[in-house]
Amino acid sequence: MNAHVKCSSPDCPFHGEPQDRRGWHLEKSINLPALLTLGGMVAAGLAYVWRQDSRVTKVEDRATSLEAADIRIENAQGRQRDEIRTDLKSINDKLDRLVERGRR
Repeated sequence: MNAHVKCSSPDCPFHGEPQDRRGWHLEKSINLPALLTLGGMVAAGLAYVWRQDSRVTKVEDRATSLEAADIRIENAQGRQRDEIRTDLKSINDKLDRLVERGRR
């Protein structure tokens, strides 16, 4: 393989002189493997974002259901507290009547 190639462009400052092809060079074209790699990376990134979004949605749904459960528990505790107060008032009234009977 010939490592030296002559510059064929008339605009090239080294026109007619051999160029070393073993050094760095850039091309404006994109080859198929690079394009496929880029597509795979974009697809993996989108899949990652989609999974994160679904996880966030699940956490939000769980938080909403826990809030609803907390409200139900607080309501049940409020009802129980009211029942206990009613029962204690009833017991207090009965004790007052017993004390009044004992004094007569």
